Amino acid sequence: MDPLEQLTKTLLQHKNPTIARWHYQYMKHQFPFLGIQQPLRKKLQKPFLKQFQSASFSTIETILQNLWDKAEREFQYIGLDLALSYQWPQHSIPIFKTMIITKSWWDTVDLLASRLIGNYLKQFPEEHVQIVNWKTETNPWLQRTSLLFQLRYKNQINLNLLFNICESIMRNHNPILQRALAWVLREAGKTFPQQIYQFIARNKNNIVSYVQREALIYIKKS
Repeated sequence: MDPLEQLTKTLLQHKNPTIARWHYQYMKHQFPFLGIQQPLRKKLQKPFLKQFQSASFSTIETILQNLWDKAEREFQYIGLDLALSYQWPQHSIPIFKTMIITKSWWDTVDLLASRLIGNYLKQFPEEHVQIVNWKTETNPWLQRTSLLFQLRYKNQINLNLLFNICESIMRNHNPILQRALAWVLREAGKTFPQQIYQFIARNKNNIVSYVQREALIYIKKS
C-alpha cells in the first residue's frame, strides 16, 4: 500500500468527532479535523515519517504537496513535522513559500517561519534577502514570516534587519501582522532591552498601543 494511503487508513481508525468539532471551532472554522490529539498523532505518524528519512528532494516535495492537499488539518501537521526533520538543500525557499501561502493559518505558518526558515537561513544566510523581501508582499502570511524568521535567534538576531522589516510593516493594522510585530519585538526585548525600548520610543507614533505594551512587557519588569 502507498505510504500516504496507509497513513490515511491508520488516522481514520483513530478519528474522534467530538475532538474534531472542538478543534474546528478553536481554529475559527478554517479547517476540518480528524480529532486526533498531538501525542497520539505523533505516535501514529512515526512509521510514515521513518520512510522518508533519506528521501530525495523531489520525493519530499511531492509528499508535502500531497499532505497539504488533504482536507483534514492533521495531515498538514504531519507535513510540518516532516519538513522540520528534513535536511533541506540550498534553494528550497520556493517549497517553503508554497506551504506558507497554502491553507495559511498561524498553527503552521509560525513554525514554518520561526523554526523551518529560521534554521534554514542559519545554514544558508545568503538567501535571507528572499525572506526579507516578503515584507512588501500583499500576502500577510508572507509578511508575517519576514517578521518571525528571527524569532528564536536570541543574541544572534540582526537588529538592523529586524527594525527594517518592522518599519515596513508597522503601519499595516492587519491583526495577523500586528500580533507578529508585538511577538518578535517582545522576544528580542529579552536579549536587547535597551535597543527595543529605543526603537519603540523612536516609532511610538507609528506603532499601535497594543504592540508597544506587549513589546515592552519584559523590559518594564526587568
